[in-house]
Amino acid sequence: MSQPSDSADASNQGEYQDDMYAMASPNLVPVSEARRDTADFDSEKGTAIRAPLLPTVNEEESRASQPTGTLRKRKSPEGKRRIFTSLDYQLEESEVKRSREAVRRRKQNKWWNLTRQRATKRWIIIAVSGMVIALAGVGTIVGTELLLDYKFGIMQSYMDENRKFMAFITYYGFNLLFGSIAGLLVVMEPVAAGSGIPEIKSFLNGIDIPRVVNIRTIFSKVTGVTFAVAGGFPCGKEGPMIHTGAGMCAGISQGKSTTLGFDFNFEGFEDFRNDREKRDMVACGAAAGVCTAFGSPIGGVLFALEEGTSHWSSALTWRTFFCVLCSMTTLYVANEAMIGTDFFRQIKMLDLGTFDRYFWPLWELILFTILGGVGGSLGAFFNYVNMHITKKRKRMYDNNKHKRFFKFVEVLCLVTLITLVTFLLPLAWNRCEPDPAQLKNMTGEQLNLMSHLVRFNCKKGEYNELASLFLTSQEGALRGLFHLGPAEGQDDAVGDTNFSIGCLVIFFVFYASLAVCTYGVAVPTGLFVPALLTGASFGRIVGQLFHSDVGVKSPFSPAGTYAFIGAVSTLGGIARMTISLTVIMLETIQDLNYILPVMLTLIAARWIGNAFNEGLYDIQIHLNRLPLMEPSCPKLARQHDMCIRELMSDSVHSLKPVMNVGELYDIVSSTKHNMFPVTGDNATLQGTIARKRLAVIYKKKAFGTPRENFVVPNLFSSSESELQSPLILWEELEHWYPKYPEFDSPKNVPNEIERKMIVDLRPYMNTSPNTIHESASAARAYTTFRSMGMRHLLIVDHNYHCVGIVTRHDLLAENIASQLRKKIHRPALIPPRKRAASRRLRTTVSEQGRPLYLLRGFGEPTEERALNL
Repeated sequence: MSQPSDSADASNQGEYQDDMYAMASPNLVPVSEARRDTADFDSEKGTAIRAPLLPTVNEEESRASQPTGTLRKRKSPEGKRRIFTSLDYQLEESEVKRSREAVRRRKQNKWWNLTRQRATKRWIIIAVSGMVIALAGVGTIVGTELLLDYKFGIMQSYMDENRKFMAFITYYGFNLLFGSIAGLLVVMEPVAAGSGIPEIKSFLNGIDIPRVVNIRTIFSKVTGVTFAVAGGFPCGKEGPMIHTGAGMCAGISQGKSTTLGFDFNFEGFEDFRNDREKRDMVACGAAAGVCTAFGSPIGGVLFALEEGTSHWSSALTWRTFFCVLCSMTTLYVANEAMIGTDFFRQIKMLDLGTFDRYFWPLWELILFTILGGVGGSLGAFFNYVNMHITKKRKRMYDNNKHKRFFKFVEVLCLVTLITLVTFLLPLAWNRCEPDPAQLKNMTGEQLNLMSHLVRFNCKKGEYNELASLFLTSQEGALRGLFHLGPAEGQDDAVGDTNFSIGCLVIFFVFYASLAVCTYGVAVPTGLFVPALLTGASFGRIVGQLFHSDVGVKSPFSPAGTYAFIGAVSTLGGIARMTISLTVIMLETIQDLNYILPVMLTLIAARWIGNAFNEGLYDIQIHLNRLPLMEPSCPKLARQHDMCIRELMSDSVHSLKPVMNVGELYDIVSSTKHNMFPVTGDNATLQGTIARKRLAVIYKKKAFGTPRENFVVPNLFSSSESELQSPLILWEELEHWYPKYPEFDSPKNVPNEIERKMIVDLRPYMNTSPNTIHESASAARAYTTFRSMGMRHLLIVDHNYHCVGIVTRHDLLAENIASQLRKKIHRPALIPPRKRAASRRLRTTVSEQGRPLYLLRGFGEPTEERALNL
């Protein structure tokens, strides 16, 4: 273990120290004053901090205090790999933080104490966030509807004049304009592409994706998805709304924006400027986004629990519930202000209409379950195709210097393809049906759908089947598939208002093909509506086939019911959601009569889908090389009973509590590590310090000169020791959050005089770092690391000496497999075709009785080629 020697100069520290206060910053205070603030506290405790930066799954991360900063350069088929930092949901304990808490407690009174102040601020932030998210959703709904109505209205006016070419040019021009705006917004902010759900899920898992909750990203997401939907892309607004809600709640809680260049009072938002609080706010925002998108408050809470956050608590449950309550109330108020009647039928991002009460026979549950399994297989096939399309995109763009330009060109090409398909197919489908409004005994929902039936090239009083699916809003097409059917008391053959099976097959094939190509393109796109519409068209085909030879007394449920079951099963097969999706769909249609069919359908879809591949969000996370930690430890570590010493990095660079400025600078600047253990003279672990803390110390030049014959006391002794350098207050350390100064900045380079000074790290280091014994199992270390939201985990021996460090990368399945291969054999010596087979291990027992894991077919057991566990 590398331990820098303590080579501090000893010369008149007393008179030089006062000069240093003036040189550093107005926020530096004399040591004696700082001591008065902390007199009431035990000097062996500490406080919070946000830990080091963690890279990616694919490259060995710049791990703190260890040569983990050395990256393993391995190219992936998708090209150059990105490096992501990691969040730290564990609060750090330090002297300066305790000093700040002491000052704040002195200002409180008996009733209005610090705890109540924090709670009040938190509830206010959550309430404001919920209302703002709802208003953003209302703006998106209104903007999309206005653009679609204007586009289709002008196109239809040309069709009425029989000017088909002008209708096509107008339709194509609007699609090209709206699609270009959506694409340019993603060019401006690439993180705004896609639905954002994989990114938010990764953020809540502890991965700090750059700019994922930045205000520019949220603006690009909200505006981009509005124009993407209006531009004819087969996508929905629901997924981007979840990302938007998460970003808005996180931004409001910080009270600052580096993009816009404003920062409110630090004291007002001090308690929320850390990773743990931001994580909880992101979870609340995601739940409010679901509530806004589906009108499903309870479904939003369950979505945040099931699909979102990796760390949950009862307190977070109440906060997310309060956030969706504020969002739902705001939606009601907005509806009353703008329309005044029937909220769910008017202001709603996904309106599936009201289902007529129908009691399905018990035996039909078997058919629903089978349809759920088929929908699950369709979802798995959708995921498989989209995965290969995404891989091809990555190979094309990742190593291209002009990839943003080519991604934008792809958007324009896709707009052209969508326009050709959605305009020419209805034009070629020269089949006009009589207007259903002429029939008697129509239900209320069917009468409301008349406005979504598109006449296109038909005569007055008729409508075009394909145009009514392609050339209308996607929500309108969904409601048509769910609710249009024979009028009450009429035979299917009399006044038929069903879509023909041929029309449904064409729509299903072409719409699903366009949807699978669209998800992943460089525009904000949601997955829910395309999945629902694809499944609804398939379910409608099945339902109409059941009714094809049966008249009024059909024993089967209406075709719209099968369309609904098909929509739910396909969405479940793509996203693999169960509990939250059940509640979301039931709250959306407002009918608990369907609870059992929906539950059976989603279970069947999940089981069948998991037999083939993962959910699409998980696939996207893996393709983007995001180092997500799954709920359970990788199976390989459990199978081989690995202990943590086999996965840790054992070459650790440690610092001293008080050390020479030049020596400290040389150690830190020569690495990219983000956290360093602090050890005493006997190598006993005393704490850790983050790179960001050292960067602020060097930026403020908080250096000093020790007294003559000064000896650094034991940190854990009861004797009071005097600081050897000026103290930087907590406010000055943390007001940088989340962007701290760079340690390698030229302004931080110490001159010759400064190199001979010393810096005292004791006030800033975390005196209670998370540790685990080197003999602990990898599974226990994994569970501890993930459940506590750590960024670094120190490995100690029985003498409490730091013998290694573990980061997120070390605990991933990829690294575990790599460590096994290294210790068992050299992969380069094995022919490529045999490497897959070489992963199978057999167990023997050595002469000492220890288990040896050996490769099958590679010779007899030997100590040199075996892995001793």
